[in-house]
Amino acid sequence: MISLLVLFLPLSTSLPLLGWVESPGYPCGYPNEAKHDWERCAPPGHVLYLTLTHLDLEDSDGCEHDALEIFSGEMKLVSLCGRKSHSELQSSVNPSLQSNISGCLRLSFHSDYSKTQRHRGFRAFYTVKDVDECVDPDNACNQYCANYIGGYRCFCWPGYYLEKDEHSCTVNCSMDLSGSALGTVSSPGRPGPYPEHALCTFTLAVDDHLQLVLEFAGAFDVQEAEGGQCVDSVTIKTPSREFGPFCGSVPPSSPLLTNSHQVQILFSSDATGTNTGFTFKYTTTAKTCPNEVTPNSSASPQMLQYRQGDQITVTCDPGHFPTAGHNDDVNYQDYKSVCQSTGVWNPIFPCDPAHMVEKHNASGIQIYGDLFSRRDLVCEKIIYHPQYKTDISKDKRLDYNNDIALIKLASRAKLNHNLRPICLPEKKEGSMKDKVVIDCGDPSPLLNGGVSSLSGAENKYLSVIEYHCNTPYYTLVDGVTVNYTCREDRKWKDYQNNYIIPKCSSVCGRPIVPYKGFLKVLGGANAPEASIPWQVFLVVGGRGGAAVIGDQWLLTAAQNLLFYNKVIEVELVKAYVGGNDVHKFLNTSPLRIASLHPHPLFNGSTGNNYNNDIALIKLSEPITFNKFVMPLCLPADDSKYQTGKSGLVSGFGIAEGMVTNQLKYIELPLVDRDMCSRSINSRKEMRHQFHKSPEFTDNMFCAGFPERMMDACHGDSGGAFALKENERYWAAGIPPCALFCPCRPLCPCWGVESPGYPWGYPNEAKRDWERCAPPGHVLYLTLTHLDLEDSDGCEHDALEIFSGEVKLVSLCGRKSRDELQSSVNPSLQSDISGCLRLSFHSDYSNTQRHSGFRAFYTVKDVDECVDPDNACNQYCANYIGGYRCFCWPGYYLEKDEHSCTVNCSMDLSGSALGTIKTPSREFGPFCGSVLPSSPLLTNSHQVQILFSSDATGTNTGFTLKYTTTAKTCPNEVTPNSSANPQMLQYRQGDQITVTCDPGHFPTAGHNDDVNYQDYKSVCQSTGVWNPIFPCDPVECDLTDLTEKGRVPQAFGPEGQNSVPG
Repeated sequence: MISLLVLFLPLSTSLPLLGWVESPGYPCGYPNEAKHDWERCAPPGHVLYLTLTHLDLEDSDGCEHDALEIFSGEMKLVSLCGRKSHSELQSSVNPSLQSNISGCLRLSFHSDYSKTQRHRGFRAFYTVKDVDECVDPDNACNQYCANYIGGYRCFCWPGYYLEKDEHSCTVNCSMDLSGSALGTVSSPGRPGPYPEHALCTFTLAVDDHLQLVLEFAGAFDVQEAEGGQCVDSVTIKTPSREFGPFCGSVPPSSPLLTNSHQVQILFSSDATGTNTGFTFKYTTTAKTCPNEVTPNSSASPQMLQYRQGDQITVTCDPGHFPTAGHNDDVNYQDYKSVCQSTGVWNPIFPCDPAHMVEKHNASGIQIYGDLFSRRDLVCEKIIYHPQYKTDISKDKRLDYNNDIALIKLASRAKLNHNLRPICLPEKKEGSMKDKVVIDCGDPSPLLNGGVSSLSGAENKYLSVIEYHCNTPYYTLVDGVTVNYTCREDRKWKDYQNNYIIPKCSSVCGRPIVPYKGFLKVLGGANAPEASIPWQVFLVVGGRGGAAVIGDQWLLTAAQNLLFYNKVIEVELVKAYVGGNDVHKFLNTSPLRIASLHPHPLFNGSTGNNYNNDIALIKLSEPITFNKFVMPLCLPADDSKYQTGKSGLVSGFGIAEGMVTNQLKYIELPLVDRDMCSRSINSRKEMRHQFHKSPEFTDNMFCAGFPERMMDACHGDSGGAFALKENERYWAAGIPPCALFCPCRPLCPCWGVESPGYPWGYPNEAKRDWERCAPPGHVLYLTLTHLDLEDSDGCEHDALEIFSGEVKLVSLCGRKSRDELQSSVNPSLQSDISGCLRLSFHSDYSNTQRHSGFRAFYTVKDVDECVDPDNACNQYCANYIGGYRCFCWPGYYLEKDEHSCTVNCSMDLSGSALGTIKTPSREFGPFCGSVLPSSPLLTNSHQVQILFSSDATGTNTGFTLKYTTTAKTCPNEVTPNSSANPQMLQYRQGDQITVTCDPGHFPTAGHNDDVNYQDYKSVCQSTGVWNPIFPCDPVECDLTDLTEKGRVPQAFGPEGQNSVPG
């Protein structure tokens, strides 16, 4: 049984499709004699853009020393050296650095040995953008074009269908009128203008004894060019003749006798003109026989028309004789022939010279062996006499030597009294019977095999041959060796007397080229060519995977083939095999797909149900297996899943944030079911906004590295998880768009239509749809047809369309496609990352049939870099689903992720030179053109210089020199004091006497019994005095005085230097 594989995957979404490229050693300088190449490729339908942010290389004439060369495919875009500013890069270099659609950019950097000074190198970032193919005239769709991420698709107006070129829309106007002997045929739209791009076939067929007669009626108006050439045309075809093409304003001559009971009227139009077309009536009449029976003959009697039953005599021209119907002993030159009801003469004997079969092929010989029963004999082969000269034209032949030939019939003729063989001459020497040679002929070919001769020669009696299969891709069923011998009954038979040849069966699960051992690398590694030959690259709007399991069968995930639980159209599925490179795939034809078969019990509508997520794809033709394409084995009944055993996962998914165009593979070990269940349950509790956890069922198992979070998603959905046993790989599981992995393809352009469309919707119907855009995208809806019951305010039947909670439009009635395109469709789009909701309802009063509505929707990436609300200060890189800001060299991105700030801050701590904010003081701010007073003594060993600028101006800034000197002590030691002696500066070691002002005393450093008012202090090397005792006011104790009476306060605050009264 094949199980669903659930993988341990990260919670985050995929990385942005962007990255950096830089020279070796950047920004510290590249080495001499360096050489390095990079190649980055865009996924299908995308363009890769490169933006150089810094260029500093050694300059030289023609960049012959150090250089950076950039190529798009094989074309060199630019060769760079020297220094360029970011404005030069942006204006003259970066605009040209882009790949072709789905192409690659290659960067080649080299340096020589002559670099005399350090150059920093270069740095660039690359990003991927989707291409709007609908604006490319080479991709022009006739009618509707829907662009989606990675591609585009054409749609048609109602009543038209898409041709095989997938671009042209043709009106569905063909009719089969077989059996009708009387009627009219008109161009579509008659009596009004016929539609553009019409390609109509009207088929008429009646009994074979009748002929159709056509007569044009009414105005004939088919577009004609000025020179008379037909722009649009009407052509009438019979099995033996063609009438037309007809165009212009003059109808063809009529009635037109077709002389055929089978007629096709072909009508085609281009995209221009308003012509009204044609109408013709058709009737029937009896067929007539042609005036000439056979070349090189004449008929008698001569009549204008020969009808059924008329008899004539056909006389061959001189030198010509009928090839049958006469006695060979007499050279009759004429025979009788009768006009049949079918309009042909019977019999007809060609009038040929004697060497009648010369230069004829077998299909051109008509043989009448029994004239009475009129049974034709079919010629299989013409055998000329080996010495007959066939290189002489009939009119110049004079040599009739060896003019003899044998005609081999395709089947044995039934002999009767009217048909008997003539005897051949007997061989005189010896018996013919003794000379019979038994020849079994060439052995029957063996499909996917061959045959070799073991003994005997030329397939004669008792020769022995051996059948063999094309190894190592095919093997004989049961592995037996089968020899066949040529027997007397002219058949090749084996030892059991069986003449049925063997069959070759395909060898599965044994790639010719092994991959490189066990890998535990995040993102996987490139698979060697032909190492995973069962891998299928599946394109269904987005990317997917599948595995070859038989010559006409592919295995994949059901979700790849369903959209809202409906099987998608076969034409939307493209499958490629036999390679490792997506670019090469897209230049080849995909496999032709016959039918899609998802598991009938799979239900993907919830988004997290992967039970029974399995499907088969049947191919229209079988694959011939070779080194590059081989099937994967199916599991045996006793297959086992052993915890810890590693399996192989492969695909064209996302690696390092980029959609890889190379086949990747990785080995993942099987995980214990209990561990898997616990992991899934823990993730369910997280309730991540964009990712739903699957239900873990008995049909599933887990594989992966929980600690490394390796995955096989983003484009690998549906590929096989292969286990190896007895040197064969077998399909053990199918990776889905797996756990916490938002990799469901961006469905390109699916349809939404009313119930019962186009045959009419029922009464009292109600239906809602909601479609949402992925992050960083916008959803667009295009209505192609609208036919609802009309009413005031659309109160009966209506289609309402909402973007989020905002109603965009309420529609009813009928609107032409021009009205829809001009006044409705332009407004039908979601917000960025938003949703569109469609709500349709009908009431009970729909008295006549209305077709309903039809629309398709698609998603497009948004270029956020053009939105002023997302403005980046310097570089903005848009990628699929988002954008990112970058900064010039020397700048860093602020926390707002938009603003760039120059990286000019430096820490010069410990340097003997430093510059205007100190821990205790701030100087400035300074600006203008006048220098601040200097030198500026900071009196601090710690200083910060703060500089800021806005986005305007071309000012040149400032230069500040900084030096150091010994610190000095301040003139004032402490407030309310004086120092003695007085000096301009006090340096280390100077001693002073600090005297407190009257009424103040030092708060420490003296004897409390004596009221000292001064103390000694010494200037320290750190620029501070030591000791420092603050001079505070004297505080008096009034307790003893207040006990004797009230003490009035003369001055000073309470208890401080007051005089009692």
